[in-house]
Amino acid sequence: MLIDTPHLIGYVHRKNKEPIDFVFPKEGVPFSMETEGLIKGAPNPEGGKTYLNWLLSRKGQTAMCLQNGLYSALDGIPNAEGMAPKDKIKIWYPDWEEWGRMRTDWVNEWKEIFKR
Repeated sequence: MLIDTPHLIGYVHRKNKEPIDFVFPKEGVPFSMETEGLIKGAPNPEGGKTYLNWLLSRKGQTAMCLQNGLYSALDGIPNAEGMAPKDKIKIWYPDWEEWGRMRTDWVNEWKEIFKR
């Protein structure tokens, strides 16, 4: 059983025909944003810009979603075989003010549970 595993790891196991499935609770699942960017002074900034333009295009988003089982923020991007349709997953957006108030308590509870 994998709990809260990075999505890509779970998807790789699934593509390898291992007995794994994704569970999307009806209450919602938190979203995770991926970040991409160019490093200042990189040896090939034009190549980096070309890659980012492709990655953020419909073609790039489609390739990433189909290959890695990811979901795109763009509408109309197909999902990988066997993955729940994006419109059937309830996205949970945190209340950041609540998170700020409760963070210390959550961290302390985690440390107590795992004796860290």
